[in-house]
Amino acid sequence: MPAAPNSTARLDVEELRRARREIEASLHAPLTESGYRNDARAFSVWCQQRGLACLPAAPETVCLFVTDIIVSGGKITSAARRVAGIADQHRKLGLEVPVNAEVYTLLRAARRFRPEQPRRMRALTTGELRKIAIRLRRQGTPAAFRDRCLMVLGFASGLRRSNLSALRIEDVEVDRRGLVLHVGREKNNQEGRERLIALAAGKRRSTCPLRAYREWLRVRGSAGGPVFVRLDHARTAELLPMTGESIRKVVKRAVAGAGLDPAKLSVHSLRSSMITEAAANGVPDLSIAVASGHRSMQVLRGYIRPVDIWRAPVSAALGL
Repeated sequence: MPAAPNSTARLDVEELRRARREIEASLHAPLTESGYRNDARAFSVWCQQRGLACLPAAPETVCLFVTDIIVSGGKITSAARRVAGIADQHRKLGLEVPVNAEVYTLLRAARRFRPEQPRRMRALTTGELRKIAIRLRRQGTPAAFRDRCLMVLGFASGLRRSNLSALRIEDVEVDRRGLVLHVGREKNNQEGRERLIALAAGKRRSTCPLRAYREWLRVRGSAGGPVFVRLDHARTAELLPMTGESIRKVVKRAVAGAGLDPAKLSVHSLRSSMITEAAANGVPDLSIAVASGHRSMQVLRGYIRPVDIWRAPVSAALGL
């Protein structure tokens, strides 16, 4: 007969259970977790208003919820995200997941019923970036040096704003040939496998990543911590990282200051700009994918924006 477990053994088991929950909680990025919680909350409110059970929910209830989103004018992509949040909540609570083939069939049918074109921001050209960078450099304020460095490095690296926010001095290696960025966890790399991005020194002072970084560091200081920090005077010494929202505002302000339409350009435009300009200049897809961190060539090509359809029209090479 097995020995009765002692209190220490029981405590160890509880610690292991707690550790397991902590490990499982890291499955999704914080923003994804927050989004899933909002999705589950919206579904709960919807069910309460209609007298339907949400925990556990029936597949039919999820289908009706999706139908309501679609017929009310909501996006199908939003409905699909809500479904993922519902499934995640049930899974965490150990309940049977109500998202089955019936739900997925409804979502597929909805995409045929009402095709949606994603709202896509346009890409910046290298010339437009140069205009922005020159203007910021002439301003000469600490914020302008920071914003110029952010715009140039964001454009050259194609990093998402979450990675620009997380970038630290310790992640940037200065080389005579330019900069090497050590990138860890990303949207499509949640395991945090390190990826290196080489940013070659530029030919022009205004848009050279190496110069922009060095000039910003002379303002910021070389102490470890986030590269792009908040500059509000009360907390400058703390070197707090800029949030994704503050980076968004910097990009909008920078493009507007250069006379460009901020409604058509976003932080994501920096990422698509790198990919678009590289493709237009003949860089092979595989090399672009290595720099951008894309695993799918199909997804990569979706980032290429038609900035100038006359730059290299295929029909010009047909001998017509």
